[in-house]
Amino acid sequence: MLAEGPDGCPTLAFTPDFLLPAFGCYLEVTTLEQRHVTRKNRKARLLRERHPDIDVRIIYQRDYHHLIVKYGLAPPEQHVARDGGRGAGLVGGGAGSRDPGHADRRGLSDLGHSPLDGAHRALGAKMVPFGGWEMPLSYPAGTLAEHRACRTGAVAFDVSHLGTVRVVGPDAFDRLQSTLTADLSKISAGRTQYTHLLDEADGSVQDDIIVWWVSDERFDVMPNASNTSRVVDAIGGVDVTGERAVIALQGPQARARLEGLVTLVDRRRVAEAEWDGVPV
Repeated sequence: MLAEGPDGCPTLAFTPDFLLPAFGCYLEVTTLEQRHVTRKNRKARLLRERHPDIDVRIIYQRDYHHLIVKYGLAPPEQHVARDGGRGAGLVGGGAGSRDPGHADRRGLSDLGHSPLDGAHRALGAKMVPFGGWEMPLSYPAGTLAEHRACRTGAVAFDVSHLGTVRVVGPDAFDRLQSTLTADLSKISAGRTQYTHLLDEADGSVQDDIIVWWVSDERFDVMPNASNTSRVVDAIGGVDVTGERAVIALQGPQARARLEGLVTLVDRRRVAEAEWDGVPV
């Protein structure tokens, strides 16, 4: 209990999601939505003020999933607190515990797969659930080798799990202009813009988004992986995520590697082209 009313009845309580017995601390999992982070941080602060002997840590949902994969743990519902909670690994918070990993704990057959899935597996990638997709986490050469390649040369990141919502028609501009935060009139066709989708109730950020103004009446809106359906509900359009691949080429030699393959564009610009007969 964190707060009580005049009658002594609790008005605010905090029940962390998991207990880490080996470390003597409680774990609270939050999403990337700012309102959730703010609310949970406030509760954690109150908990520390009232009960300084209790150690509680807040981690993002994505980091929680990385822990599950890294240490080979079973999903939390398989870790039931027994013998006074002295089990190993993550221990579920009991019958009332929430399930923060529900989106990525579906069967692997229910996860989305990148068009490059076969290429990742052929290269020996370690595949893990992420944002409702099965995506590569690392390759046999190791993370440090990938980091050095990115800093000194160029590397290709498969970010096909990011959503693409296509909004077309004579009213497309007005729909986006009235829903998203950035002023689309400051750019034009052939440009991109970073923007946000806000919660209509309290103005908190629901997602950060890139709008690709491809042609006069066509916009490709790119939300984060798990928010695509929410963006469709807000702006309309069609979810075309499954119809394309997205590859981010990054590093000091990125432009040099692309020369001769596709038409290069300047920063924050977008253009349609073809590579080997395939639209890109």
